[in-house]
Amino acid sequence: MEPTRRLLLTRAAALGALPFAATACTTAFPPPRFTLARATPIELPCRISPGGLVLLRGRVDGRAETWFALDTGAPVTVLIDSPRSAALGLDSRGARKLGPEDDPAAPVGVIRPGVEINFDGQLSLAGLSVVVIPHATLGCPERFDAAGFDGVIGSDLMRRFVVEIDVAMRRVRLHEPAAFAVPAGWETLPLEVDRGGHMFVGAQLLADAGVPPLPVRLHVDTGKAGAIAKANRIRET
Repeated sequence: MEPTRRLLLTRAAALGALPFAATACTTAFPPPRFTLARATPIELPCRISPGGLVLLRGRVDGRAETWFALDTGAPVTVLIDSPRSAALGLDSRGARKLGPEDDPAAPVGVIRPGVEINFDGQLSLAGLSVVVIPHATLGCPERFDAAGFDGVIGSDLMRRFVVEIDVAMRRVRLHEPAAFAVPAGWETLPLEVDRGGHMFVGAQLLADAGVPPLPVRLHVDTGKAGAIAKANRIRET
């Protein structure tokens, strides 16, 4: 596999930025109902934003289409109530803080059950619970506007499918875990999935010669276009 061109993600094999999505809600939502137009693999067209986000186009409740960022750091599906998404009929007037009061990253939003999203006429998710977030409460709304999306989806797909992101071909392929075999020549890494649904891989931070490697956990997050390190996780040795 050419690592700059393809990424394969499977929650099933391990057992599946947008910082608001990672802490949106701790409530367990009922799983959505999946309808496939044909047998897997399902191949969905995608586009790549200038910042490197993978975007899928979906029709929400049969009303209108919007772009969703495919974000492995998102344990819940999110819709942004903005002027651009007005045709979706979103209502965030009852928005409240979701998450601990002392968590500055916890978003302000409202939970909307029973949503249906259809991707390219090939895949439908029905009975989906989403978090609707008012555009005005986003920390950097200009970043979301520049990327051109009003939705985020992650774990709701990762729990169900092996997800293959083919950047070169601008395709996202969804495979049945039981029928999928890793192609020859591809590299695999074990995933750790925490209680919040976030994915991590283990790694070692290499220092100068003679200094032992420092073990680190890396958050696998396709919604984060750049690298980030927490100071309390990396120390001098």
